[in-house]
Amino acid sequence: MPPLPSIRVSNSAILKSTSYIPTAVLVGGTSGIAQGRAEAFAHHTKGNARIFILGRNKQAAETNVQKATQELRKKHGVLVMSQGYFSVAGYTEAEGLDKKMAVHYYSRYEFIEELLPSLSRAKEGGEDAKVLATPTYNDLMLEGFAARNPTLTFGHAYPGFVRTNLGNAKDSPLWMKASVKLVVALTYPLSVSVRDCGEYLLHGVLETMKTPGAWRITNDGSDLGKKKYYGPDEDRKALWEHTVEVTKVK
Repeated sequence: MPPLPSIRVSNSAILKSTSYIPTAVLVGGTSGIAQGRAEAFAHHTKGNARIFILGRNKQAAETNVQKATQELRKKHGVLVMSQGYFSVAGYTEAEGLDKKMAVHYYSRYEFIEELLPSLSRAKEGGEDAKVLATPTYNDLMLEGFAARNPTLTFGHAYPGFVRTNLGNAKDSPLWMKASVKLVVALTYPLSVSVRDCGEYLLHGVLETMKTPGAWRITNDGSDLGKKKYYGPDEDRKALWEHTVEVTKVK
């Protein structure tokens, strides 16, 4: 793993060298991994950036993806998505979909699909245009987007063990919340803070994902390549067709 101080220096140098005001959209950025990414981005740009942070709370729960993206259509260069939560509640239906799948997968597809025009405009204007997503299912989805948008860059990150509040979903039982806190405490030396994770993933976006296509990056932002990859063409095609049908994005 590259030394964190050198990662910070590299991130700062790259963002300071841009000839435009960088713009980032961070979904799930009110906490966790995307929060760390937002903090790192804001720190290295010294506030000279446009940062859109989208989260869900009681008042915002009624707002769907299409409404949110209407305000972001002009132009933006980086889209980071890490919205998610951990629960042992099993299948929980929301608008005909399992709630966890809707948050972890389908919402990511819709955000990318809806914001493709603004990503393309940023790329045409000489800016970086990249998408970074976590966690699973996204390899095949991002490869599908990359095949259909050959000028854009898409990345799927494995963030590793990050000290977030993921186990604090309101429908999780108290024993689960207590267990998560215990595990985090016992494995503290093996994990990283939200802010440090943000630095590593920012490094992956700025340094590793330099060319268009579909990337897989590790918890330190380096190229994962095809290690532990399971994605034949027929699975990618089947998942894409299923996702288009479920989300009704034509």
